Amino acid sequence: MSSRAAWRHADAVNIIASAVTLSVDDVAASSAFFTTHLGFHESVANGAYACLVRPDAVAEIVLQLRQAGERPATGVVVTFTVTDVTAEHDRLVREGPPSASRCARNRGRSGCSR
Repeated sequence: MSSRAAWRHADAVNIIASAVTLSVDDVAASSAFFTTHLGFHESVANGAYACLVRPDAVAEIVLQLRQAGERPATGVVVTFTVTDVTAEHDRLVREGPPSASRCARNRGRSGCSR
């Protein structure tokens, strides 16, 4: 029996989709990062909100405009598992998004820091 099947209870909710929602200062710029460098595309966008999807992703990324006075989230981690982390790292460094330098500093660890 797989580890997934082992925990499943007959009354457990059947999750068929999930999303990570991020409050951001600039929805367009944040969306551009995900679409340009990570292969997502906008399924819905209206300036203050964007829903980003990929056919191979198990979660959607939802970007919403941070409201005036709203504190930035702390402790939020978004993780993508890839087949070749070195190749992805090298590609991001070549493409030059702002987060690539943080990834370069943390390459031997489990992720990128903010």
